[in-house]
Amino acid sequence: MAEIGMIVRSDQEQEAIAVFLREANKDRAEHGSSPVGTSTALTFLMARKFNAERAVNLYRQYQYERHLYYLQEMAPYDEPLRSELLGGKFTVLDARDSGGAAIAVFTAREHFPAATSHRTVIQGIAFQLDECLKSYETQKNGLVLLYDMTESGYHNFDYNLARKVMGLLKGGYPARLKNVFIISPPMWFRAVLSVFSNFLQEKLKERIEVIPKEMLPQRLPAYSIPESLGGTLKVDHLAWLNKCLTSYSLAESSNCNGGTKDFTRRGDNNSRRVESSTFDQQVGLRNEGSCTVMEFIEHMMKLQRKGIKIEFVNLKRQAGVGSFQSARLPENLKKNRYTDVLCLDESRVKLADLDGDTSSNYIHANFMDGYKQAKAYIATQGPLPHTRGDFWRMAWEQQVYVIVMVTRCIERSRMKCIQYWPENHETQEFATIDVSHEETLEFEDHIERVFWMKHKRSGETRRIVHFQMTSWPDFGVPSSAESCLHVVGLVREAQTDAVQALGSKWRGHPKGPPIIVHCSAGIGRTGTFCTIDVNVARLTDVGKCEVLNTVKQFRGQRALTIQTVEQYEFCHLAILEHAQNMPSTRQEEKEAIRDFLEGWKMQRRDSSDTD
Repeated sequence: MAEIGMIVRSDQEQEAIAVFLREANKDRAEHGSSPVGTSTALTFLMARKFNAERAVNLYRQYQYERHLYYLQEMAPYDEPLRSELLGGKFTVLDARDSGGAAIAVFTAREHFPAATSHRTVIQGIAFQLDECLKSYETQKNGLVLLYDMTESGYHNFDYNLARKVMGLLKGGYPARLKNVFIISPPMWFRAVLSVFSNFLQEKLKERIEVIPKEMLPQRLPAYSIPESLGGTLKVDHLAWLNKCLTSYSLAESSNCNGGTKDFTRRGDNNSRRVESSTFDQQVGLRNEGSCTVMEFIEHMMKLQRKGIKIEFVNLKRQAGVGSFQSARLPENLKKNRYTDVLCLDESRVKLADLDGDTSSNYIHANFMDGYKQAKAYIATQGPLPHTRGDFWRMAWEQQVYVIVMVTRCIERSRMKCIQYWPENHETQEFATIDVSHEETLEFEDHIERVFWMKHKRSGETRRIVHFQMTSWPDFGVPSSAESCLHVVGLVREAQTDAVQALGSKWRGHPKGPPIIVHCSAGIGRTGTFCTIDVNVARLTDVGKCEVLNTVKQFRGQRALTIQTVEQYEFCHLAILEHAQNMPSTRQEEKEAIRDFLEGWKMQRRDSSDTD
């Protein structure tokens, strides 16, 4: 920052600096923080062309974003941030455009929503931008973002993450966003961009351009374009990363003793796992029978498809524990979608009585535990015409913020679930709750809807996000787990966003209140989705996975969970697909997983066993 201080400033610029320092340091004093100096003021003022009011607003938003994504607590040597940084998904090039702007690249094909959280991705970006913005040239000339979508698929795209990153770059970071080039996107992205543009200011829209890779040299000099995008620049992400780490370590060493550390090339296996949360570690599903990914593959190789089928058949034969008295009461029979799928008494969700009527507390729904979290899910059937109100009442009473629907309303000409929600900004009124539609976004394999619930008596409102998977056939399974894993990641991010928005109002488990998951009967696809979600969390936490004991415990809380051997087998394959995409998985392990999955799917195609 010394080079900035040597520049002679005009009287108008000096006045802007004084205004910024007065307002920013007043904020900091209120929070007990030490004051900032001229170099900080100049960083934000240059990003807003010395408009003091806009610069102060940017600074306040910047502080909010740093708190929201824990940017003051980044740990680049620890997982999961270490793997995120090493993966090279986001990098800053050792080159500039013709106007002196820095150039950053986000490679979409390297992003898998279920494999990493929004917080980790944003921390990885911010960690590098912190170093990039130390340059006066970058502060003066801005930043160009290349969003490289070559060879990417829908499973790589995360709409909400894209909104957060753009919000961070445009409104929450002292980087003047000069241009955004979206390079060679798939055809489906055009529709997404048109929806996405509705949330952008006109000035920012003008800076976004969709271009094929071949046209990039018309926008940037060849020497500033990576070879992978048709230019001549050799990208050394590791060298850049170690430059960032040197600055980070020097800043850290000013507070404590210790030298700098470098990252080594991927494959040295020096990563350290962050200790998992200590909140309620003794409840919910834990790690009984779990094993490493390589041990999991070995287990599947020993069983083969026939052995997995036998394991599932034996699981189904085990006598269930529990009763179904409430489900069999005459007044409740009409509330059950299927006569042969009943609701366990011991884990059923009990609604509050309406006007003292005890028969009004029944709904065909059960609590199920998640990974290290009791009652993480509410597994339920698809609502019937006369149980829609009960469904929304349950969502309100259990403080639900996310619903996952793993079915279409009609499949194979059969009604699987009533449309229990309003559309077109309409409101549906029920006994205790009003539900209003705010937004619908349709994607390749799922639909996202946003509703507002309003409690009639208290007037309190609550935002709820609804994910409907549209690519999962009834009884069967998708040909690939990509779409399922994609939605798993989006669901977890929506839940995280809801908990963060609650702030100190939420005093329960850090992962938040239950997530409602339903299909038609609420046992097959519902159980499959939850089994995969549990193992995604387990792999993130301890690098291990397992299916048998997870399903066994689920079936003790929601009878008949997972209906078919195809669903049971799909859980195994989905776990491996997720492990293959995890940033912390070593390259040789990724290759082993890929080879195993290809062989398994080939065996399934060639097998005469129809299961």
